[in-house]
Amino acid sequence: EFVHIETGTEPPIEATDFGFLPDDQSRFLVLEKDGFMSQYALEGDTASRLSRTGIPDVFSSLDCGLLSLAFDPDFATNRYIYLGYCGSLSYNVIVRATLELDEAGALVEEPVKIMSAGDESSQFPWHNVGSMGFEDGGVLWAIWGDQRVSSNAQDTDNVLGGVSRIIPSRELGVGGYEPAPDNPFFEKEGGHDALWAWGLRAPWRGSRDRHGRYWIADVGENDWEELNLVT
Repeated sequence: EFVHIETGTEPPIEATDFGFLPDDQSRFLVLEKDGFMSQYALEGDTASRLSRTGIPDVFSSLDCGLLSLAFDPDFATNRYIYLGYCGSLSYNVIVRATLELDEAGALVEEPVKIMSAGDESSQFPWHNVGSMGFEDGGVLWAIWGDQRVSSNAQDTDNVLGGVSRIIPSRELGVGGYEPAPDNPFFEKEGGHDALWAWGLRAPWRGSRDRHGRYWIADVGENDWEELNLVT
């Protein structure tokens, strides 16, 4: 169904991702490319904005910006959300923040860095972090573009141009992660311990099905687009 969104007198937003609160399907968050996150309340066929919160240090130019959203599996009790965005032209980051319970929708905790990836040789703000989500067992998966450096997608020493799988820190004020123990390079030489799959160019959106497979849309160039099944 179509939903009319009331945003007041502000200009139209450039929405990049959204998600309903796991414990309240009448409310949802919308990410805006220029670094803002809005909370809406759904009533019938109308959604009204309750709050709009700025996310610090978001670099927004061309394809860069605030791009991806995921809710912690225990969101109902810890209120954790995860955000993926560009920190600069050549640097992408995933952070964890705590969402306030009231209608203000503020971030109680300053975002803490969970994971980052980038390439200083990149000259264009393209092919950035894409969709994220959680598997059973608290594993956070994310897809990453090659930062417009094609060799990154074949370099297993980084996650660029690939799929990462990690167990993020859930300690208040503490960032970082542990790699998923069934990743191919976990405690092995030859690759990044967070890397699950590689060889992608500009993955933007994707999802994981109930069989544990990843469906990834890889943005093409000129006349071509790809839909990849990663098993």
